[in-house]
Amino acid sequence: MKSLNNDALMVGVCALVISTCSLLLFLDFTSRIEAGDAEQIGTITFKKRVSQRKYGAQVIWEDIEQNAPVYLNDSLRTSEMSEAVVKLKDGTSIELDESSMIVLSESSGAININFAQGTMYARRGAAEGGEAPRVNIVSGGATVSIEQSDVKFSKSEDRELDLTVSRGTAVIKAGGEEKVLLMNQRAVISPDAREARIREVKLKLLSPEPNRFFITREPRQTVGFSWEPAGEVYFELSRERNFGAVVARRSVKGESVTETVTEGEYYWRLKSSGEAGGPPEYSDTRKIHVIADRPVALAYPGDNAIIHYQTRPPLISFSWGKNDIATGYVLEIAGDRDFTKKIASVTTGLTGLTVDILPAGTYFWRVNTRTGFGDLSYSGTSEVRRLVVGEKAATEKIELISPPEGAVFSGHQARSRGIIYSWKLADQGGRYELRIARDRGFTNMVHQEIVTGNFTALIRDYEAGAYYWKVRPVVGEGGGAEYTPARSFSVLVGEGIRLLSPVDSFETQPPGGQSSVDLAFAWTKSPIIGRYLFELSKDAGFTRMMRRETLTAEEFKVRAVAPGAYFWRVSVLDSDDAELFKSTVGSIRVKEGEPAPRKGAVAVFSSHPRGAVYINGKLLGYGAVTARPDPGAVSVVIVAPGYRRFEKNLVLGPGEKRELRAELELLERRPVVKTVEEISPMVRMSTPPGVPLAAKPLVRKNLIITASAGGMITGSPVDGGPGWTANLKSRIESTPVGDEGAVYVATSQGELVKIDEMSGKVAWKKNVDGPVLFSSRPLFAEGNIIVATSFGNVSTFTPKGRLVWKKKLGGGVFCSPSYHGGIVYVGTEDRKLHALRAKDGGEIWKFSMDSRMVASSPLVHRNLVYAGCYSGSFFAVNIGDGSMKWLFKARGPILTSPVAINTMVYFGSLDGRLYALDSDSGRLRWSYNTGQKIMIDPAAVNGKMYLIGEKTFHVVDATGGSLVWKVNFDSPIKTPPSTMGEDVLFGLENGDVVSLNPEKKRINR
Repeated sequence: MKSLNNDALMVGVCALVISTCSLLLFLDFTSRIEAGDAEQIGTITFKKRVSQRKYGAQVIWEDIEQNAPVYLNDSLRTSEMSEAVVKLKDGTSIELDESSMIVLSESSGAININFAQGTMYARRGAAEGGEAPRVNIVSGGATVSIEQSDVKFSKSEDRELDLTVSRGTAVIKAGGEEKVLLMNQRAVISPDAREARIREVKLKLLSPEPNRFFITREPRQTVGFSWEPAGEVYFELSRERNFGAVVARRSVKGESVTETVTEGEYYWRLKSSGEAGGPPEYSDTRKIHVIADRPVALAYPGDNAIIHYQTRPPLISFSWGKNDIATGYVLEIAGDRDFTKKIASVTTGLTGLTVDILPAGTYFWRVNTRTGFGDLSYSGTSEVRRLVVGEKAATEKIELISPPEGAVFSGHQARSRGIIYSWKLADQGGRYELRIARDRGFTNMVHQEIVTGNFTALIRDYEAGAYYWKVRPVVGEGGGAEYTPARSFSVLVGEGIRLLSPVDSFETQPPGGQSSVDLAFAWTKSPIIGRYLFELSKDAGFTRMMRRETLTAEEFKVRAVAPGAYFWRVSVLDSDDAELFKSTVGSIRVKEGEPAPRKGAVAVFSSHPRGAVYINGKLLGYGAVTARPDPGAVSVVIVAPGYRRFEKNLVLGPGEKRELRAELELLERRPVVKTVEEISPMVRMSTPPGVPLAAKPLVRKNLIITASAGGMITGSPVDGGPGWTANLKSRIESTPVGDEGAVYVATSQGELVKIDEMSGKVAWKKNVDGPVLFSSRPLFAEGNIIVATSFGNVSTFTPKGRLVWKKKLGGGVFCSPSYHGGIVYVGTEDRKLHALRAKDGGEIWKFSMDSRMVASSPLVHRNLVYAGCYSGSFFAVNIGDGSMKWLFKARGPILTSPVAINTMVYFGSLDGRLYALDSDSGRLRWSYNTGQKIMIDPAAVNGKMYLIGEKTFHVVDATGGSLVWKVNFDSPIKTPPSTMGEDVLFGLENGDVVSLNPEKKRINR
């Protein structure tokens, strides 16, 4: 019996030991990691996305909170697309770019920053309060000491250490040598730290300094870039470090440039042509941040709130929303709206404060934000709210604030961050009883507590389903007044979102001859508003990450996915990047594609050296070309001015080589026609196959000048004789214009080109800073050429190519500018109509519309400027001061430019109608319905309107709107009509240029 009792005792002791150990282990895993006795040396002042810290005595990484303390022996790292800024107590700033890692330590009285990999900016100013410890950056066997310096460090794992000084100096100790790195010098330290190579940076950047933060309350920020004089250089600004997503790239002869950008990260650098015959020279690459600061949203008390009390100043809780970039908040309370009579100014790191210092009276309050990075003088300011405090004897009913009725929370959110319950204070604040239940009758209670103040955060596990909550003030000894009406919310437990496509275990392969595929991903919408974190990995554990993107839409496309196995998932994040839901994991397999068929070869020789050779619809050259098309049917077409078009179809086997010699047949020539009036109405042309005209044909004397989307400008005599072709090697959407023996056209590469009208030779090309799109054309005004680009740049040149003036507008220009009486009128994408002086570009007035102008150009007529925009609004604006005269609303967007005849103005809309309005009053005279979208400018000729609706050409009486004649084509019409005597020319999508005679109602064949 004694033995049995001893055995039982031993079992009990063992069980107690096991339970105790299990509890300690559980607490160790579930409790937050602490720094112990480590010395705090700084603070995280800015964090973007996922940044992590590992304490010196720990092996587990944890996510860093905003404004978190930093200790000696901490390891800090950032993930992809994340950043962190650490401020040390001595004023040193350490800025970590994405995928970077450092370890902070102390040695011989100096702070050591052990730099492992990534990109880091170290900034050290004058020590505050006297001498401060030295700061050394240690990487491998090299040590870099800085003092009142700004230095950029870059290093890939097991690679060279690259550093550049933008301010002050740095002392490098490597390979037993000590070298001083001066400002605008670059050093490269070998991986074994035996050698430090120093060279001068020829292109020296001045501002902004590296990793500069711009904090703005506006949707766009203007940034000035400057550098030391270096002659003509190329300025490059990009969204990506490798300069793939270029925002701006231009040639600059000065030492500065200004750009207007939206929120995000940008990289900039300079490039010069380098030595003769050598590679180009590049400056250092600098990064800037543009951060949009949204004003703090005030929560409670509401504006003009009235708070009553009985015997003492009430307990008033002020609360506001979180600001992502704030390191602290300042609650200000004053006796006037201008805050000249301040009563309280309290700094806190929280999003709420409770005060009891306000007796009866009227007060005003606001919340200012402080940041620990960027411009330290910057302070965001919230709205100002009015608050009235007064005495009242009766008990006031309370009102629930949050959660609102029908709110939805995720189980993970409630368990990790909690649900905040808040209500409007009654009387003096005091205590309140909070009840939470699973049923509206509150018989199935979940939680009950007494709260001091008007809010509490409850962190706990919630089962999935509906919940109800209510509050009442506690009066006297535990007694309670009446409860508020109950509110409901629900908690979702589980994945919350489902993956839709590709389905799990999906398999695909690249099309024949291709090495990769594009994959489109989609998932269900989250029941809680938030952002999506899309992750695509090469392993199921998501350690070999291929793509990681934060999105707002329920779909994402990944391009160029190589063969292999992949896994994907989607998480839902709240505004603080905390996870709300996570989907299951889907798998994809991209199989190897079929090998491309062996290409053959076709050698084509034209009897005419200027014969343009097209193979399968693509221009490959002139005279003689060799192509390697895929096996199968091969189409060969040769076009030369004055010769019949040569066509031949071949069938090419895999690896087969063919030779084709083409003898072109000369066309019968007619006498040269000198004037437009004498032009034969029997005109019909055909452009090379598959290359439609890009814009309206230009009729010049005896020439018809056309521009194709492929970059070809052609001058074709109307008599069928030899003409000329100029290959600008850039896509053309702009309409060519002519003046004094020359043709001018703008390209999608941002060049204005002057071409000799008779020979087709290019006289000059000028950079206009941006493409010219949507058939927008240059403008002749006061002897100069004016061109506006989709980047918002308006430039004026003399006929000899000298720049007269240049102006940057706030939005892109996608329509042709107009001129009248010394003024140029330009519509922009930012909903503005500008009136500029033609002589110098000075702005006279600016009119705001309700939508953007896309392809519709302004029209000046009878002292009014008419302009249509994408919303369907058609405005008449007074020419003198830019004030609105009248407004007409069409049923669809307006993409066409208006025309006018006497007292009527006409325009077409995507609703298919041609509108005729009274030009003075805007009253609708009549409308004509084509039944097709009208996207091409109408023309007014001889009292008739020539109108194009997709594949149909309409002739409409301009007075009453009745149909005179219409004709249909098999191919869509691509250009506005051009008049040539009694004839009308326009281009079709199939490449044909057709000629009509509307007066005789016939198609010229």
